[in-house]
Amino acid sequence: MSMDGVNINDLLSTGQSGEAYKARASISGGKLDASSTTFEGDRNDALFAPKKELEKMDFLRLLVAQLQFQDPMEPMDNTTFVAELAQFSALEGNLNIEKAISKLDNSFKETVEAQDYSAKSMTNASAVSLIGKEVRLQEKQVNFYADAGEKVPVRVHVGNHAEAVVEITDSDGNVVRTLTASDKDAENSATVYWDGMTDSGEFAGRGSYAIHIKGEDKDPGLYAYVQDVVQGVRFSQEGPLVKIGGKELSIGNIMDVSMGAESKGFESLSPTSAVSLLGKNVRVIDDSLSYVNKGDATAPEIMDIKAYVGSLPYGTLEIVDSAGNVVFRDTAAAAQDGSKTAVFHWDGRHMDTFDFVNTGEYGIRLVEAGRNPDVYLFQDGTVDGVSNLASGTQIRVNGENVPLSAILDISNQERVQEDV
Repeated sequence: MSMDGVNINDLLSTGQSGEAYKARASISGGKLDASSTTFEGDRNDALFAPKKELEKMDFLRLLVAQLQFQDPMEPMDNTTFVAELAQFSALEGNLNIEKAISKLDNSFKETVEAQDYSAKSMTNASAVSLIGKEVRLQEKQVNFYADAGEKVPVRVHVGNHAEAVVEITDSDGNVVRTLTASDKDAENSATVYWDGMTDSGEFAGRGSYAIHIKGEDKDPGLYAYVQDVVQGVRFSQEGPLVKIGGKELSIGNIMDVSMGAESKGFESLSPTSAVSLLGKNVRVIDDSLSYVNKGDATAPEIMDIKAYVGSLPYGTLEIVDSAGNVVFRDTAAAAQDGSKTAVFHWDGRHMDTFDFVNTGEYGIRLVEAGRNPDVYLFQDGTVDGVSNLASGTQIRVNGENVPLSAILDISNQERVQEDV
């Protein structure tokens, strides 16, 4: 476009050589004479492509053009000129701020990405260090793939409550089964068993179900959990998953970490600390016994074997020989004194032949312990000695040396327990 022989394309140049389009017109009486307007060129050229925004150089070119082609007899008012300069300054400032913010945004994104990568690396490294450790993870679902009637245990921490209501819900949030967790143990935990049936007595079907503890949204001490030794770690897009008890659970659900089975109990006690146990009453794991066959002519020695049965009404004892054969099996009811213990009696006779078994070492086991890790066989007594052996520090209870790892409980006073 030109005015009085001046080509305005030179003012708003796109940086391309040549003139893609020309428009010529005459000015008559200070106005554009439309009848004298002529056009040359292609309007489809990039010169006519609309711009997304007005840049500061475009603004400056227009201002210069306005000054260059103003009427000398009526020049631009100073106030207007200053206002347009102020607009140009404001535009340039806004553009600079926009660029600075854009750079800051990119820098922030890069920093966040670097921090996220570093955090994931640290999380992965921390997850690997959990292998071999005993952990407690919150359990939010139960997988039932057994047949109807078979029971799946759900471990529940009831906190300061006497009991807790456990709701098993389906994928739609409907309550399938309501169970009550009661008879909590020393760790304020109880176990409920779901047999796959609904409250109406129908089989719910195999699949995954959510676990909801009533009141858990208000009391953090109410939750379902699984506790075991971490066997491995798998990394996924959602984060590390720990392999525990045949399940894969998110590392974010970990609530507690301990040294693991190899360092359970009081094994980490130093010899000096072990000396402080002298005179204390302890409960230790009992998994074997020694029997001496004195013949039929001698009155048989009755051996008492104690078990902690928790909330179970009874316990079942099995005594096995070195070949794994069961030589004795008996059932004993839980005591009525609130100790949650049962006592078994064995005189050394085989349960089938009623003959005295051979002299030797025999293994003892509580059948229910295979399904419930919180029940166990034990012996208790007062610590009357400490030995610092090559294999580690041991305490003497009832005349036998016991490793520190076998200690289950320590108390100042001797427990009173009634035989049943």
